[in-house]
Amino acid sequence: MIKKTLAFLIFCLSFTSCKYGLTQAFYRKHGVNERAAVIKTISNPVTDVQADSVYSVVLVSDIHFGSSRKRADEKFLEAFTAICESGDEQLHPLFAINVGDMTETASKKEYDDFLALCNSMKQIAKDKNNNETFEVYSILGNHDVFNNGWNVYKEKVFPYTSYYRFYTGSDDKKIGWYFLDSASGSLGTKQIKNLEQEMKNDSSVKIVINHYPLFENNAFYFAIQNTDEADRLLSLFAKNNVKHIFAGHFHTGWEYDHGCFKETGVKGYLGKRKFALLTIDQRNGVFNVKHFEF
Repeated sequence: MIKKTLAFLIFCLSFTSCKYGLTQAFYRKHGVNERAAVIKTISNPVTDVQADSVYSVVLVSDIHFGSSRKRADEKFLEAFTAICESGDEQLHPLFAINVGDMTETASKKEYDDFLALCNSMKQIAKDKNNNETFEVYSILGNHDVFNNGWNVYKEKVFPYTSYYRFYTGSDDKKIGWYFLDSASGSLGTKQIKNLEQEMKNDSSVKIVINHYPLFENNAFYFAIQNTDEADRLLSLFAKNNVKHIFAGHFHTGWEYDHGCFKETGVKGYLGKRKFALLTIDQRNGVFNVKHFEF
């Protein structure tokens, strides 16, 4: 454990520069208990999803606007357009999910660049698929709460909260989408307690979106560090009809079968030039995930 801790500290320091500073590398102004205490249920984002629907959702992670790395946003929009133009209408994305780290240092300019990308996606979905309800649903990543990032996020980024859910479908085919706040590397005591209660009272099939992975994939510093918390979440999800977790943070991506449910690491948008398309057959609960390169 000591060796792992030292390795983690060396890793953090190796990526610390004047752009962040030591304080900024380890300190977040607003803690998770301030950001996420009680889940917010928002209205159904897609009014035409019925119990017998087959539909798709785009997932992007680790976009990192503000990074010095070369960007390929136009290439992504071309790939997104191609999916919207597919002859298979079941592949046309009804909405999109950002799995965190949309920014590098959480500046207002970086957030505005992210929102410009979202607006481009909305326009393409409208023009190509006549999709007036297309929206990008976001969660916070660790980079997004640098500086005063939480205040910028909750003002600018839909749905203006970091811990929420919505439902698609109806009756016994209903799917609950749970968006969690792990931007501080932990869900915190308030969020976990509330999540446990809400999931126990919700019989729907569930999909969880969480920036930090539960499965470390041999890279422990990219997963939730508190193993007791991770075990608590794994037990909660297994008992409450969770079928799939989507996480980011570890840019190379992964697939892991926890037994009762699967966990997919969405490959990095900026670092790997990848995004995922989740296709759901709501008739039989089959989930198919495919990554695309741009």
